[in-house]
Amino acid sequence: MVIHSKMKEMGQGLVEYALILVLVAVVSIIILALMGTTISDVFSCMLHEMNAETKVVNGVYKYMLVDATTDEDISRAQCGQTLVLSENINFRGYTAGDVGRVTYQVILPDGSIVDRTENVPPWAVFGDSSGDYGVALGGSPDPGRYVINAKTDTGESSTFIFFVE
Repeated sequence: MVIHSKMKEMGQGLVEYALILVLVAVVSIIILALMGTTISDVFSCMLHEMNAETKVVNGVYKYMLVDATTDEDISRAQCGQTLVLSENINFRGYTAGDVGRVTYQVILPDGSIVDRTENVPPWAVFGDSSGDYGVALGGSPDPGRYVINAKTDTGESSTFIFFVE
């Protein structure tokens, strides 16, 4: 009789551990579903900023925020930063290595995509004509999250994220 009682207790303990494991898995899935984009953004920005400092990629490694009205540099754009736009802007990509073409894919807050290819420097995300920078998205980007995916003809790719208030 004593052996039978101990086996019941061992089985009960295994069921309790399994229930705890299932509960932890469900909570983890819920947290990742709610914060998945945020975690992904942090990781992407960490990689981008590390590349901006080390220049170890043969592609676009950093961006300069440019005033498209005056074609003057405003400041180095930081991945993940929030921009309060009161002026017409563009981004200029900096490349390392022997790059002959940069293809940009900009994902807008509504999920639509703007594609652009630059065949000569400056590698302007929203285009330029001999250094006269085009205006991003007609001059009035909607508030929200923007993702710039850049791919060079050398096969290197990078992701840059910014927010507009």
